[in-house]
Amino acid sequence: IKFNSGNATNCSVSMDAAIQTGNGVIGACFKIEPSSLSTPSGWSSLGNSAYSSPPRLISVAYRNSGETGSTITWTGSTSGGFVAFVAELYVAGAGVSPVDDYGQNGMFGI
Repeated sequence: IKFNSGNATNCSVSMDAAIQTGNGVIGACFKIEPSSLSTPSGWSSLGNSAYSSPPRLISVAYRNSGETGSTITWTGSTSGGFVAFVAELYVAGAGVSPVDDYGQNGMFGI
């Protein structure tokens, strides 16, 4: 899971490495002062929800497989503050292997 926040037209999250093509991916972008926010290319939308006063928008999207990029971007039309996350979901039997038995890579190997 990776997070990003900032103030920009687009919401983007950079993963530590390219997403493995067989893995599923889910993510969301919450944006302030948006007029629109497009789902990342090749992804499916789980929905967008907007609130007009003050203006806020959240876009949630996923991709079952086929993603090979390391940066995921929601395209916006206006600049504003945002918070976004992307989580890579490993297929059964796959995933990051810990370096040792002491869990130096964290609880889930990341």
